Amino acid sequence: MTSRIPESCDEPAQEPYSSRITSIIMKNRFRKMIFLGVISFIIFSVILTTVLLIVFLPKSHSDSFETTTPSHSSSTTTNPFDRTDCSPNQNSTFYFAYSNDLTPDQVLNTSHTLITNFRNSYDIYSYARFDVNSNFIYSYYSSNFKAIEDGIKSDLPKATESYPSYYFGIAAEVRSTGSVTLPVFNAPLEGDYHICMTLQDHGGLGKFKMVHLKWNNRDSSSSGFLEETVESHAAIYGETTYIRKGPYTLDDVPYSMTLGFEYSDDEINILQIRIYSVRAVDFWVPYIN
Repeated sequence: MTSRIPESCDEPAQEPYSSRITSIIMKNRFRKMIFLGVISFIIFSVILTTVLLIVFLPKSHSDSFETTTPSHSSSTTTNPFDRTDCSPNQNSTFYFAYSNDLTPDQVLNTSHTLITNFRNSYDIYSYARFDVNSNFIYSYYSSNFKAIEDGIKSDLPKATESYPSYYFGIAAEVRSTGSVTLPVFNAPLEGDYHICMTLQDHGGLGKFKMVHLKWNNRDSSSSGFLEETVESHAAIYGETTYIRKGPYTLDDVPYSMTLGFEYSDDEINILQIRIYSVRAVDFWVPYIN
């Protein structure tokens, strides 16, 4: 066995073949490690970006727009407000309710400001117009705030749907059996009036027996009274605690007001009494509380 000896000291010795193989293998492994590292970084970046988009970007809203017109006595359509199992982790609802007594400009300006400021903070948007002289409560909801804005614009306050002018209001405290003298009612015009009042401020009418509201002016032939018993009330209104009587024709004079009452217990009740005119007047009349 012989080996080649360099002919001179200046001639370099050739690298052994096994060393070159080892070097090539190491270089290939290093390239693979770099390639796998780049791929892993790209995959991790995609996953992280997806998670951030899901968590921080607002949820897209659908274009659905639903309406319900449930009556006061019963609900005819299921909507988000019928739920009783809500928890802090469930979808939140922005609810904009406005009175029919407001002006259209007030409703538009306020709704636009509120919905714009909270447009990305809620999952469902809703609005309702109340103080309307109908037998229905109008309520609308949608996951699209733009649909709610358009709905409000088409459902602005209407004078023709307002209640009649409100001229007298009092909260009368009653207990057991007796009578109380109410503030004087200064009827602003000669004409027809509705008288509305509650019979009890809580629960059903288990303790209510009777109320007798009297208005009197010795110079007026329109003095009169209304009376409601538990029997007469149940026949017309059922188990409700509210009555609406009239219209009664009154003169434009001051009337003294007296309320008689009877309950089967000694619990205090605060009765709300209101008088509305059927025909409006062209001036503002102050009223109590």
